[in-house]
Amino acid sequence: MSRKLLFVFLVFCTFSCIKNEKLIYLQSDNITTKSAVQYNNTRNNYLVQSNDVLAIDIVSPADPAASEIFNRESNNVQGGMQPAATFYMKGYSVDADGNITLPLIGKLKVSGSTIEDITYRVQEVLKNYLKNATVTVKLVSFKVTVLGDVKSPGTYYVFNNQANIFEALGMAGDLIDSADRTRIKLIRQNSKGSEVVLIDLTEENLLRLPYYYLQPNDVVYAERLEEATKRTSIPILTTIFAGLGSIAALGGLIYAITNTNN
Repeated sequence: MSRKLLFVFLVFCTFSCIKNEKLIYLQSDNITTKSAVQYNNTRNNYLVQSNDVLAIDIVSPADPAASEIFNRESNNVQGGMQPAATFYMKGYSVDADGNITLPLIGKLKVSGSTIEDITYRVQEVLKNYLKNATVTVKLVSFKVTVLGDVKSPGTYYVFNNQANIFEALGMAGDLIDSADRTRIKLIRQNSKGSEVVLIDLTEENLLRLPYYYLQPNDVVYAERLEEATKRTSIPILTTIFAGLGSIAALGGLIYAITNTNN
């Protein structure tokens, strides 16, 4: 019986311990306390797509009342709504053809353009309606979904022009110890459908890769370590061996009683 318990204990020790080097991000001998290491990486400008939502704010000091025609009123939004829902209700949604519809102006093609390009085009169109108008355009549908072995999986909104993969994991409470940091799947939408790439968070070269920066609607999925998967079977093995031990003990008791009667 004691040998069986010892075996179960050894199995538990084998599968329950995860090596420290599998938990550390950006492993490199180049990163030291002596001086900072420069990693060059230029983030590509995001091109607006269908189903994105844009917030457009227009101000004309010469005619403030007229400029309000183009701005979505906040009082049309129901109270108690989440910020994401508020942005959706107040923003301009990009339709399936890549257009937004502005008051008086009508449809304006925006898909395939950067936020800076859209701002300039709206400014140019408004010259026929407003004098000295100032236009501000922001993408308010920048969200990322983080799934798998993280503390708080879910969908998170980014209130910034850019975000990297570590920021997304930080919003989800970071990876748990069972996550495989060498196999993080990044699922990204493009004009042809979807693309998937594996990211190794332990490699310092990640800081130079284009996938280091996230794009709207990216999905980050953290796979589980093989050791951690095996570890989940330990309670089952313990139960099995405990059951076998009980059967063996019962068999021994029956054998002893039988010999005594004989």
